[in-house]
Amino acid sequence: MAESAQDLLKRGIAAAQAGQKDQARALLQQAVRLDPRNELTWLWLSSVAKDNQERVFCLRQLLQVNPQNEMALKGLRALGVAAAPGPAADRPAAAGVPVAGDQTLKAVQPLLDQFLAEYTAPVEPDFGFQWARKTRGRAGEQSAARLRVGMVAAVAVAAIALVALVALAGGSVITALTAASATPTPPPYTPTPTPTLGPTNTPSPTPRIPPTLTSTYEPALAALNGADQFKRGNVLTPTPAYKQSEYATEPDLKRMQDAYLAGNYAEAIDLAKSARTGSVEKQFDTYFYEAMSYAMQGDYDEAEDVLTSGDIIADGLPIEDFQNPGGILSGHGESTMALLNAAAGYVYYKQGRLDESASFNLSAIRADPSFDLPVLTQADVYLEQGRVGDAYDLVLRATTDQPRLRYNVLLLVRLGEIELLRGDPDAALTLARKVLYIDPLAESAYRLAVDADLAFGQAADRENEAVAWYGRAVLDLEAYLLYYPDSVTGWALMGKARYLEGNLDRALPAYDRALSFDIPEDAMTPDLRAALQEAYLARATMYAERRLYLQAIEDYTGALQLGDSRAALEGRARASFTIQDYNRARLDLETLLEADPDNVEYQLMLAQILVDTKEYEEAQPILQTLLGSGRLTVEQTGAVRESLALTYYRLAGAQSADERDSALVEQANTHIEEALAIGKTGTRYYYRGLIREMAGAPDLAKHDYEWLLVWQGVYSYDFMPDVEARLEEIDKALAAGGGS
Repeated sequence: MAESAQDLLKRGIAAAQAGQKDQARALLQQAVRLDPRNELTWLWLSSVAKDNQERVFCLRQLLQVNPQNEMALKGLRALGVAAAPGPAADRPAAAGVPVAGDQTLKAVQPLLDQFLAEYTAPVEPDFGFQWARKTRGRAGEQSAARLRVGMVAAVAVAAIALVALVALAGGSVITALTAASATPTPPPYTPTPTPTLGPTNTPSPTPRIPPTLTSTYEPALAALNGADQFKRGNVLTPTPAYKQSEYATEPDLKRMQDAYLAGNYAEAIDLAKSARTGSVEKQFDTYFYEAMSYAMQGDYDEAEDVLTSGDIIADGLPIEDFQNPGGILSGHGESTMALLNAAAGYVYYKQGRLDESASFNLSAIRADPSFDLPVLTQADVYLEQGRVGDAYDLVLRATTDQPRLRYNVLLLVRLGEIELLRGDPDAALTLARKVLYIDPLAESAYRLAVDADLAFGQAADRENEAVAWYGRAVLDLEAYLLYYPDSVTGWALMGKARYLEGNLDRALPAYDRALSFDIPEDAMTPDLRAALQEAYLARATMYAERRLYLQAIEDYTGALQLGDSRAALEGRARASFTIQDYNRARLDLETLLEADPDNVEYQLMLAQILVDTKEYEEAQPILQTLLGSGRLTVEQTGAVRESLALTYYRLAGAQSADERDSALVEQANTHIEEALAIGKTGTRYYYRGLIREMAGAPDLAKHDYEWLLVWQGVYSYDFMPDVEARLEEIDKALAAGGGS
């Protein structure tokens, strides 16, 4: 399958950040041919250009797409080159003047090489600039400023030459991302820097809360090279040092590593097995990549089998004595020990064997403290054990003491997640901005920023502050979804932020978008499954609030199809009960009571279903147990007594008048009087009137029915026709002398 322009752009940026300039240039050239109107692609292509001649061409092409792009204008000025004359560069197009469309731009692509060959570049001036720490306008102050700083930093990592342009010009890239486009919006799910963001075309107001962020970084960031590249996403990989192992030059091993890093796990497994043929003791790296490939596909038992084969890992003990003469790992260095221990630690953690995982993780960290995988896994072990402080200390120490981990995206995001658990959303937000400064496409950092925004909103003392933070979350999500328009998690979070913000009409389309993707089962990761389930639950809640109970039931069912969920069962039971689908409600309640047999709310609802379906004898034991439990609120006690009164009345009514058990009528009267003492309601007056009639006191029943006549103008009682008919009969009987 041919790669999309967006995929090529992502790969090109990753290669540029890794210092692989030629590879980045080739990927970005392919991307720009597929999508010649993507400003971000032209910007990155200029950062990896062969020389200033090519750089000037890229910046001018960027101006053809957006004549107001400040990065391109200031970049050309810094190079001492004027923007190309004409409407596209110097002035807006006059009315009626056509603008080159996509087909025209694609047609001129073959002229690129000829143009570059003939173009004579000016001599590059000596700028003599110095990197200066920003003191104002820091990342996080406004949505535009956040995106601007992230983009500038990404270019800084990719090419120091372009950093020079940005440092001199101090330009903003947000203009390029939000300026009006002269061409139609691209098809859905294709991110471009001219976005139609969010479920609506009107973003939330920019929050007015003063930020307290400090995410502008030292010049050392600009000096990072390929050895400090970062791996984005949730796939845990060894840091690049392990790609340069003692066998890194062997072609079959390099292909294996590349396949693993690209997420082609089946291919990595085949290459690992092939690479071991004839040299099992020599190439222990293959066991790591094969085991981790199985683990990334969720096959942890197979991963364990790989690691325990050939006595590499035996008896569940870490490989401490790896230099033991004659041992299977004799002659191999610390990187081999760290790799194998880290893989075992990760697999055992996924199997829930926390103590075994910890021993392997700590062994791997001792062998090489600059390896990120065992640090990440051990932090998760600590968090599972409730040791948040230990997880924080471990990750903080790794990112502080180890130069190679100082800008590790995975570790910095994990540190931010732990800060949220520690109740410090400000620190989490600062770390999210830091990661986005390092890597503007770090998806996990966008999620961290949004989680921090939501945490601020939920902790706010005043409603207007809370709404402002939820608005900031919306703005962060718009930036996130610009680059990841197919993110289920992103759209689910957008729905949540819109809902909390009070924009219910905009929350629903966001949840609709999250649930619109057709995801094959083999691509359903645990995180994705959780995001989809949360989206179903949230949308179901919104439907229930709007009394769209059938739609709510459908979504609760969708959530349950993704996995067990008490919230989904509860919601479906309530919605089913409300529309009197008692069969479904009863089944869900029975399932809930199996897990939580003492839950008062479940028992009350089940008892009410039994009363409504005229199963009075089955309802009575449940109601009596609840009444004697001492766990009911005053209101619940009133409801239980009312239901008991009705069951006794119905059971007495099923008997003939001559054989009626007076004790049943007496019990019914006692419970309804107690219920009315707790709270006066129409149904309770109605039931007492019925009971009084049965007890032979129609004059007293008349008082209850007349009370209902008075209040029927305020409350709508569906039993009023019966009340009026009974009053008429009582009046006739009393007039005839038949009443007391």
